[in-house]
Amino acid sequence: MKILIDTIPHTEQRYPTVGDWYFEELQLSSNPEDKPEQVLRIRVSEMSDWRHEACVAIHELAEVLMCKQAGITTEQVDFYDKNYEKLRAEGLLPDPNSEPGDEPEAPYFRQHVVASAIERLLAGEMEVDWNKYADEVEAFP
Repeated sequence: MKILIDTIPHTEQRYPTVGDWYFEELQLSSNPEDKPEQVLRIRVSEMSDWRHEACVAIHELAEVLMCKQAGITTEQVDFYDKNYEKLRAEGLLPDPNSEPGDEPEAPYFRQHVVASAIERLLAGEMEVDWNKYADEVEAFP
């Protein structure tokens, strides 16, 4: 499996999120007879500090690997996340800054919680001010 991690303008995310992951089949070989390969794409919104982008990327990588191990699909996560964002847009969430993966009914709740712990460890080791980081993440529409 090939893993590609990119930082992108926030407006290019598939839905309102600062970190996204999904699998796709890509033709990586110039030989048209070769089969397409499965590629894991991780897309992180551009931020003010490369360390913030790295923390999001590592969170997404840890989360997706644990989801893959548990048999949780991109489609399941996307369905839940997009419905959650719809509720947010309608003002139906008690905390407008909440994350879908923090909800116990999320199909990837455990994976998200563990990925968040890994993210916090990395942030601490890289001397990231967690409050500034969280404020920047929450500022994205």
